[in-house]
Amino acid sequence: MKSYGEPIGKVEIVELDDISWIQAHRYVLFHHDSVEPFRNEYKQILRSLARSRRLQYLEINKLFTESFHEWLTQTVWNGEDVNDEIKWLSQGPNRVIKRYSVFLINGYKFHTKYRERMRRTQNCGIVVNSSITSYASTKDSNPIEGNMEYYELLTDIIELDYNGRWKVVLFRCDWANVNTARGI
Repeated sequence: MKSYGEPIGKVEIVELDDISWIQAHRYVLFHHDSVEPFRNEYKQILRSLARSRRLQYLEINKLFTESFHEWLTQTVWNGEDVNDEIKWLSQGPNRVIKRYSVFLINGYKFHTKYRERMRRTQNCGIVVNSSITSYASTKDSNPIEGNMEYYELLTDIIELDYNGRWKVVLFRCDWANVNTARGI
């Protein structure tokens, strides 16, 4: 993975708590192209288990989200035909990360909400068009895929370090659906 931006200003070194570490690690695994064959394989395993246990589509997705990172770690270290990139990614990032309040990417400067709390101008908002899966109920076996527009307030910018081999910058945001009045 290569860096697509650069930090501006001071850097804070912090340790991620367990929940934040798992969330960040899952995000990278769910969005890294090299991991896609493993995601597909694990989804197939879960689907075949679901037939015998009568799991619903929603339950399979929840189980996948909660357990994929653990399954990948076990599978990768027991497999012989796995490249080093996947092995290092499966182990997760270091718990000690770098935190930024300003980051420059592709000519755009992003600020965290906290950094801008006393400023006249604000630059901590982001709009994202995201693909989502909607369920009519927990027993829905035909979920609908669609796009939703979300407005985000940037609350944190962190840089994950995968044992000195790769670095990944993630933005943490408070999300609001701009199509409804559901709030953050």
